[in-house]
Amino acid sequence: MKIKKTFAITFFSVVLITTSLSYAADLKVGFVNLGSILQDSTAGQAADKKLKKEFKPRMDKLKSMNDKIKKLDKKLKTEGDVMSSAEKKKNARQITKLQRDFDRARTEANEDFQIRRNEVLGKLQKKASTVIMKIAKEQKFDLILPKASIIYASKRIDITQQVLKQLK
Repeated sequence: MKIKKTFAITFFSVVLITTSLSYAADLKVGFVNLGSILQDSTAGQAADKKLKKEFKPRMDKLKSMNDKIKKLDKKLKTEGDVMSSAEKKKNARQITKLQRDFDRARTEANEDFQIRRNEVLGKLQKKASTVIMKIAKEQKFDLILPKASIIYASKRIDITQQVLKQLK
């Protein structure tokens, strides 16, 4: 949905620009790489570090669960020939239960991580938008587009580094 909205905005912006060729000499356009801002900014890197630290205990628990499943599976494969049928079934059921618990915990952890990541990145995007607006007003830009919606643009109209400098 967001891609369609971005595409529509970009499309109408381009149509507006091309139909206004007489004003093209006065038009100042720029673009910004939002992905780079979220990844390369000090705030973006700090947010990433914070999220990793916050979710490390859950990731460690998942790793431990996965290691236990692998250990039991290996035991069943190597010692299965000498185990009784009941013991094999018991171990197989235990592995199946652990695998289900692991899958559920992994899915829940991934969902929680994505929710927290979106919250943190949303705050950073608001800060970046404020800086972009400030640059646009100071340098009298008529239009600033996200790089993701541009097929081609000259590096000379890229304001990403300016935004990164002001975000520090």
